[in-house]
Amino acid sequence: MTATAAPLRRGLPHGIAVFSHCYESIQLSWRGLPPGDITLTCAEQVVVQQSPSGAGSATIAGLEPNTQYEITATQGAVTLGHLHAHTAPRPPGELLHKFATLSDLHLGRGHFGLTRRMRESDPDTPHTLRCSLAATRELLDWGAAQLIVKGDLVDSSREHAWAEAAVWRTAVTVPLTAICGNHEMAHWSTVDPFEEAQKLGFAFQCGVTTIDTDGLRLILMDSSVPNIDKGTWKPHLHEVVAALESTEQPAMLITHHQPNLVRRPRYLPLGIPEAEAREFLRTAARANRNWFGTSGHTHRHRRYLIEGVTWSEVGSPKDFPGTWAGYSVFESGVTQMVRRVEDPACIDWLDYTRRAALGAWALWSPGKLSDRCFFVPSTRR
Repeated sequence: MTATAAPLRRGLPHGIAVFSHCYESIQLSWRGLPPGDITLTCAEQVVVQQSPSGAGSATIAGLEPNTQYEITATQGAVTLGHLHAHTAPRPPGELLHKFATLSDLHLGRGHFGLTRRMRESDPDTPHTLRCSLAATRELLDWGAAQLIVKGDLVDSSREHAWAEAAVWRTAVTVPLTAICGNHEMAHWSTVDPFEEAQKLGFAFQCGVTTIDTDGLRLILMDSSVPNIDKGTWKPHLHEVVAALESTEQPAMLITHHQPNLVRRPRYLPLGIPEAEAREFLRTAARANRNWFGTSGHTHRHRRYLIEGVTWSEVGSPKDFPGTWAGYSVFESGVTQMVRRVEDPACIDWLDYTRRAALGAWALWSPGKLSDRCFFVPSTRR
């Protein structure tokens, strides 16, 4: 399955810009504006969003597919500007299913950045929990009928992290499925993550798990390795191939660790070694080409084609830009739509974390609009 989308530059500029779009909505994001409520007017839709620090995000819904809109942003009697934005085309056929993914929530962590210096001063609710709860509320409001966590639900498997996870779990009102990341399996964990998850009414899936939904087979693959950050795909190849060969539906492979595109990547965290990843994807693609994959781990947003397979990386709800992903399954294929967390209680923290890595994080993590939002058409086997 090969994705289609229009390219746009990486990073988020000052002022107002389009962060996300689908066939019926446009999400705008802004920073560097005067503090105060922002009113967005688009056709007959009017959205008012709090923006106490001059940064924020808001979604304009109820729009027509494949349509150019002019959006006016005002603050009181002051017109901040006009923006032209385009909704995506609606995929052909019936809408069959909607689900969402979260990754890298890192519940229990009190800082961000390699130097661990980015912290909040005695917040009422820790930023990890605050942002994860907001993302969960927003994806449910969008209409997700199912939630999948792609690893690193907790920063380490310790009691205080699972106490946060217990609060977050109460907000999840749809079927929940999860796989482990490197942080559940390493990072000085002191309690069994599988037992702690069971106490909260869900299970971490081991090995390879298939879930058949209307119009799509979900294949969850646990890429974690106990006691180390490094992941692996190789032990799961035969099970994934069997899952791909035994379905007539399109499929989506969901895992934590991303494939490295080159032998020696120049960024962290490292994913699956290039040779292992390419051999895995080549073999799986020979079994069935009607599938695509997604991962977390990097906290960034990318889409690329590797060995003929469309692959996406989706970031975290707790650090800039602060995101979740929604998937709409149509008879003709699947759309990925990544949205920013919009809750004003989270925006100041998320905007602060853009300064990580000497400010490079603000350019590195968001990716392009076409990395975040795209359509993957189904193909016949």
